[in-house]
Amino acid sequence: MLFGESVSDNCWNIQDTQSGDVSDILNFTFNTQNPYILQRYSINYQGIIKANQVIRSIPYVKYDTIGTTRSANESEIRKVYAQAKVLRALFYFNLVKSYGGVSIQPENQDLKAMTIKRSTIDDTYAYIEKDLREAVLILEPKRYDGTEAGQIGLGGGLGLLMKVLLYEASPGIPLKTTDKNAKWQEALEIGGYFIEGKNIGVNDILKFDQRYSTNESWDQLSKPPLNKVILEKCLKLNKKYRTLGTFNVFLGEKDVSKNGLLKK
Repeated sequence: MLFGESVSDNCWNIQDTQSGDVSDILNFTFNTQNPYILQRYSINYQGIIKANQVIRSIPYVKYDTIGTTRSANESEIRKVYAQAKVLRALFYFNLVKSYGGVSIQPENQDLKAMTIKRSTIDDTYAYIEKDLREAVLILEPKRYDGTEAGQIGLGGGLGLLMKVLLYEASPGIPLKTTDKNAKWQEALEIGGYFIEGKNIGVNDILKFDQRYSTNESWDQLSKPPLNKVILEKCLKLNKKYRTLGTFNVFLGEKDVSKNGLLKK
């Protein structure tokens, strides 16, 4: 609330007329030392670091390949991978809304290069979109409840992508290289998927030909960078197990056409 409706014209409370750290935010008189400003920055980067740890480690996770548990295990690990990408996108989205372009932290930290230059607001939004678009290909089209409540399904990932696109389309967001009309149109198409049940193609979401270099293939997109030494050690531990590093982490072992439809 503090960084949402509370600072808009839609909300009023007694602290609007008082003094203090909260009032400074509500009246836009805060500075960089405001504890709520510092806390928002710190908490979201803590989340980013944890999401990076999960994403970096996924290719080396061992899992049982015996019997009927194999495909279930592979699906579960891919689901965790996708949810980590959505969470990372959410944390960066929180940051870019408050601070503009921010530093994009690499999944593999280099101790000799710990200071990462601040990205532009356009590049930050592009990074957020990339995470969400790739995650949507893996997320389950279901609503989680019971003991699984709180997990992120396809609706959550795609809904967040839609919200990000609407922010980018807004005239109040100072983007320099982004086609705002295109963002609005895509958000409208996603809305049709939710409200009217319209189909959306896999490549309509991923936009592979536009977003990936000519040196990357559809198959390469699905394979995360691996440390071959670590991977070999993982595989030698027990032949009963395998790691996601040995197959397509995004789409599984089955071929998925980029011309196919997004699942419902």
